[in-house]
Amino acid sequence: MISGEGVDARIRNYAAAARKLHTRDEIYSAMVVYGFLTYRDGKVFIPNREIMGWFQELLSESGLSGGAGR
Repeated sequence: MISGEGVDARIRNYAAAARKLHTRDEIYSAMVVYGFLTYRDGKVFIPNREIMGWFQELLSESGLSGGAGR
């Protein structure tokens, strides 16, 4: 997603109200409901530059960014 490409997901509205999120799709569903991701054509995307920067910063701080261009 950091590169701007979407990731396949099956969004479910109930996941946002769940106390525990167990699957990747449940996590993505909650992130869509709360505005951290957008959903289009069966894929989730980072919706804007501000949130993209936030994700990049988190990945960089955690050492998961994998270097430039990822």
